[in-house]
Amino acid sequence: MKPTPAVVLWWDDALRVLTPDDKLLSHTLTAGTDHVAEIQKLLAAQCAGISALRIVYHPAHLDLHLLPCPDTSRAKLRTIFAHQHPALALPDTVWAVEPIRRHRDGDGCNTILYLDHRSPLPRLLAALRPSGIDVEGAWPLQSVIEATPACETSADGFVSVLGIGRRSLVSCLRPNGARFLRLQEHPSPKLGPDLNAALAFFEGAPFPAGLVVGGDEAGNDFFRETVRDFPFQKLTAAEFLSHARRLKPGGFSDFIPRQSILRHKTIFPAVVALAGIASLTWSVQSAYFDHRRAHAAHEVLIQIEREQSQLTTLVASRRAAKEEIERLEVQIGRLRSSPQPHHRLVTSLTNALPKTMSLQTVKIDGRRFMITGRIFEGGGTAASPLIGFRRAVTTTGEPWRVEDSSSTDAKDNFSLSGVMADTR
Repeated sequence: MKPTPAVVLWWDDALRVLTPDDKLLSHTLTAGTDHVAEIQKLLAAQCAGISALRIVYHPAHLDLHLLPCPDTSRAKLRTIFAHQHPALALPDTVWAVEPIRRHRDGDGCNTILYLDHRSPLPRLLAALRPSGIDVEGAWPLQSVIEATPACETSADGFVSVLGIGRRSLVSCLRPNGARFLRLQEHPSPKLGPDLNAALAFFEGAPFPAGLVVGGDEAGNDFFRETVRDFPFQKLTAAEFLSHARRLKPGGFSDFIPRQSILRHKTIFPAVVALAGIASLTWSVQSAYFDHRRAHAAHEVLIQIEREQSQLTTLVASRRAAKEEIERLEVQIGRLRSSPQPHHRLVTSLTNALPKTMSLQTVKIDGRRFMITGRIFEGGGTAASPLIGFRRAVTTTGEPWRVEDSSSTDAKDNFSLSGVMADTR
């Protein structure tokens, strides 16, 4: 029977070890020391006899990027992403990508690229090997989140909040399948706005399922206070780390590449003999195989270039939208951190908009706002839907007023300008 692996969480200076019998050990790595030697010493002293280990790896220097991508293999993603992220081509870079998620609206796919230049992971594996410890894999925190049953069974998005040691994390699987992830030093005033920004993706939809991990350690009062009123499932750090045992070694998000290594000594002579026989025929067939390899390599390059071209087009067309979405995420998070008239205005616009009109822009600059849009039917008539829309937006008692409306084209475009009440 395969032994139950221990699980090590290496998150910045926080080290948590879940033993095979599910006991949790806590340790804070010492600044300025060799963390590999410190981890090796801790495992030797506290976990003697373990033979299998899994690592949840998220150091402070880990570089991560949320990226659009084609639905392809991990190897091809490396080639595609290497153009914008040259560290992928360096031999001492450890990297991984989250499993590809297709957007539910059909607009492409997404992943998260993790880069760890000059990673200490290979040294840790080499240091543990003489002790007979088989490191089965290493994964980022988001992979463990998405391996929890609560996340796997959620069909309409998922929100996660983690607080362990001196770090916290807010991540979100949006209703359309895209990802959102923010890291904070803990405790941090960014935690609340980042959580509100994640929840803003569910505006107008049912409150999402979610997960709160940790926060039960001494000194985490700020974290507990921030997440106290959210009806999310709560897991201890030990319960959360146990889900790392469900991850598949060698998958997309495993930092440790799999290699086909024959370890059984009894079959090694046979392998050597077969290699010798194969070498006798290779000289005769080399020209044929060289041609086949060249042709296959050419086909792969054509496919890679095609996917690179598609990705470049996708990135170019969506870069401005991505920047605008990120700006709005920050603004919405700030607005939702306490009841704001700006949020009420946006909600009122959405509720009042008739089917014969559409909004194009909503710009709020301090107290002033400007709304532009299009009228599809009835523009320029006595029964113009703009009249009813303006009346609905300017309901008595709301903290704003519409000062001016105009129709630059009687059949198409309109604008409304107004001012928010001074609530100070």
